Amino acid sequence: MKSRTFLVSSMLLLLLTSLTRLGLADEGEKMQCLPSLNLTPAMSIDAAAKLDPQLIMATGLANKAMSATALKPIGERIVILGESLDDLIYPVLIRTDLSDMELAALGARPDSRAGGIVSAVIHDRDLGRLASHPGVKAIEPSYWMNANLDLSIPECRANLVNGGGTGSYTGDGVIYGILDTGVDITHNDFKDASGNTRILYIWDHYYDGNAPSGFSYGTEYTAAMINGGQANSFQDDGGHGTHVAGTSVGDGSSLNPATYRGVAWEADLIAVRNGYCDLFCYGGGEDPTWGPVDTKGSIDGLNYMIQKAQALGHPLVVNQSQGVTMGPHDGTTLLEEAYDNFIDQQNLIICIAAGNDQDSDWHGRYTVSPGGNQIFTINNDTSVGLSGYIVLECWYKAGDQFSWRITSPSGSYGEFNPSTGGNYPGYITSVNDTMYAYTTTSHNVNGQGYIQVWLQNFTNGVQNGTWSLRATAANGLPAGGVVDLYCERNQYPVKVVNGLNLTSIVGMPGTTSGAITVAAYNTKIEWTAHNGTHYALTDYGINETLYGLASFSSHGPRRDGAQKPNIAAPGQMIASAWSAFYSTSEALIVPGGEHILMQGTSMACPHVSGAVALMLEADPALTAAEVKSLLQTHARTDSYTGATPNASWGYGKLDVKATIDAISSDPGACATVLGDANGGGTVDVLDVIATVNHILGTTPLGAGGQACADTDSNSQINILDVIGIVNIILGKSYDAPIAQGQEAELEPVAWAESFQPTSYNLTLDDHRLGGLQVSFILPRGYELAGDPVLHGAMKGTQVDCHERIGQHHLVAYNLSGRLSDTDGPLTLEIPVVQTWNGGQELERFAVTNMVLADTEGRALQLAIDPMPLDPDQGAAPVGLKATLSRTWPNPSKDVTQVRYQIPASGRVKIEIYDTMGRKVRSLWDGWQMAGDHSMAWDSRDDSGHPVAGGLYFVNMMTKDGEQSRKIMVVR
Repeated sequence: MKSRTFLVSSMLLLLLTSLTRLGLADEGEKMQCLPSLNLTPAMSIDAAAKLDPQLIMATGLANKAMSATALKPIGERIVILGESLDDLIYPVLIRTDLSDMELAALGARPDSRAGGIVSAVIHDRDLGRLASHPGVKAIEPSYWMNANLDLSIPECRANLVNGGGTGSYTGDGVIYGILDTGVDITHNDFKDASGNTRILYIWDHYYDGNAPSGFSYGTEYTAAMINGGQANSFQDDGGHGTHVAGTSVGDGSSLNPATYRGVAWEADLIAVRNGYCDLFCYGGGEDPTWGPVDTKGSIDGLNYMIQKAQALGHPLVVNQSQGVTMGPHDGTTLLEEAYDNFIDQQNLIICIAAGNDQDSDWHGRYTVSPGGNQIFTINNDTSVGLSGYIVLECWYKAGDQFSWRITSPSGSYGEFNPSTGGNYPGYITSVNDTMYAYTTTSHNVNGQGYIQVWLQNFTNGVQNGTWSLRATAANGLPAGGVVDLYCERNQYPVKVVNGLNLTSIVGMPGTTSGAITVAAYNTKIEWTAHNGTHYALTDYGINETLYGLASFSSHGPRRDGAQKPNIAAPGQMIASAWSAFYSTSEALIVPGGEHILMQGTSMACPHVSGAVALMLEADPALTAAEVKSLLQTHARTDSYTGATPNASWGYGKLDVKATIDAISSDPGACATVLGDANGGGTVDVLDVIATVNHILGTTPLGAGGQACADTDSNSQINILDVIGIVNIILGKSYDAPIAQGQEAELEPVAWAESFQPTSYNLTLDDHRLGGLQVSFILPRGYELAGDPVLHGAMKGTQVDCHERIGQHHLVAYNLSGRLSDTDGPLTLEIPVVQTWNGGQELERFAVTNMVLADTEGRALQLAIDPMPLDPDQGAAPVGLKATLSRTWPNPSKDVTQVRYQIPASGRVKIEIYDTMGRKVRSLWDGWQMAGDHSMAWDSRDDSGHPVAGGLYFVNMMTKDGEQSRKIMVVR
């Protein structure tokens, strides 16, 4: 990993050059706007009009800069990747109807698609070409975001329903997804009684390795890899994600008794660390100051978790205790549009923290009268902290127009028209500060009026004192003249004074229309730490009212008046899981030493997402809209909340007991007969089709339909139920679960897979097969070249396939109840074609889930090892062999990544040896599917002891032979 490099600031050189030409104007004098201070992107005006102003500034700075350091200010607002000015890459969101192939031809590298919003990365040199295409409507950068239960669990009455035992709900069968800083996989609160992890998958965006199929970056870890010690490099250094997850789904087992048990303590987890090292890390080093989580990574993370939940057939709730302060605050960004598309089209249920900015004084609002003006004042108190730059922005309704004057504390000022025409003109004040401003009467994303202001001084810091921003009516203000000013969070020296407004502060993406946005209130204001010392918030000068709203909890409504937040939950000094990789104050460690206290809407949000997990266990068919409505309808009100809904509490305090009680004890009872999926009163082929369509995701069944279709009564709808319905039609079984009571272990199914140049082939050699269900993800850059075919199947066999957010779902069945009436094998051929170079070979084809049903509707399992393939079936592409790649990093002080590729599925053995030929560690010994793989060696032996420094060898054994690589461990 490269060390961070500091370069001479080209912005400083730019300022000095401009000052020489300008000659330092007197106080009160208007500054001259110099051509050298115009930041203009290298593209047409029409193309630049599609870019978010942050991208315009970034590309303009890049055109003028002599070093990457000049981009640091904008790089703390948006994500900029690469290692130099010659290699700038922007993660972006694109509003477009172009296909992945068409976007790739324009230089973009797409990752996820949420309706009409695509997440991608684009090289600086290709940005103009992409923006110039008529099929591209708007481009938004990826913004950095910030991270926003002993007393809290009974306060929201979760303990009355999650105690375990008959009639209680614990989140069993529900997937809890978390977008955050990570989860401490070593913490016992996230393990089951056998010591195995409850985390199904981890996607770590921060380190590139074995990326999930269909995505271009990061490293994926499975439960097997976690249990096998292969995910030890994944750590939650910030502690935030571990704490959040503990509140929602920690089982408290790190202590006996489980004092700090979460709301849905038997739910399974999928964790995404949604951030990565940027241009200023140079491949490693310190995290971005305001990161390391971002908006583009959030879209990809949501897509990933939805794919996993759909493949597994389990309901999903996602928690995101992160946000960003700036933005229009009305749900109109591409990020929020993408979230709403996931909510509306994929039934994503997501709970988002409202934000902790209520007492930060970063929002102002004025109403300007026609012909008049209003002046915002912003105080920059350098005694609080010295800032090299300050950023703020104003939003106003389409149709209004304003001219602007920015005045420094010394009196020098710059003036800007309603539209600066696609670039950032700049001025230099009398004390060497630079002011840049971008104005437009029609923002590229939502058509609203907008101004963004950057104040910079890298030598002495932005000038201390009062800055002002004057908005003067430039037309008749037909839309009302309301102007909202927002400062970006974490600018602690900066406070709005004149024009200060304490409403409409809920942060993005909490302003997403369909999201469940959570405020925080106080359940603990004093406590005893593990060292026996008693503490109180008043010891730190903080005065809070017990059971009142937390002073930091951001108020709504949205800027357009829509209701936010939606509900409130405990968020003050919440005790939850403590990451082993995070250091904290002794005062915040609670008795037992495994849990710590944190505060924020970040801590309130997981109470609600945990409650949603209980709701989904009670009724897996609930929609996102139904969940939100139930939570709001059954929220508690009291003297603290006042009349609801309101802008601070939403609909009131979370009441888990009342919400669960409102869900019928048998909400999905089948109203007719078993197998009647469409509710027609009889069981026929229409019910088979209705069930298949539900599995494919084309037409989901309601709760009653799912109950009737669930013939094996396992709360999942899959191919087993299709065969069950077929058997009911055939008269093999009636009005009873088909597969219940089948205790005998069935023989596994013989199988093999192969990769041809234009297809993936899965061979199943078993005459018992009655149905097949497969979910799969194609390698990046590949598409289906036609309909999948099941060779060797009986006449009349139906093979249906449907794609949802990048994952394909396939069902094969026959109304006779049998796929083959011969003893020959079945081969599923999935034809593919490479339409663009996504950086992945066909061997990255990923089967994400498979369900095999026999003719009786019972589940069959694949054999552990594949059967030998016939020579004409092609075991692997000609000329390809298993390859052991270079290890990284090497030398290594801690964790070494071992990467390798195998062209065909089979047995693999990965072992570590010392120079004497003695085996030190066994990393893997078993079957693996074809493709790229990554193992992590933590420089320990099989007993868990650290090895001595020196030379070691990693040895890979496959059917192709043995290969070795050197690893140098340094101590």
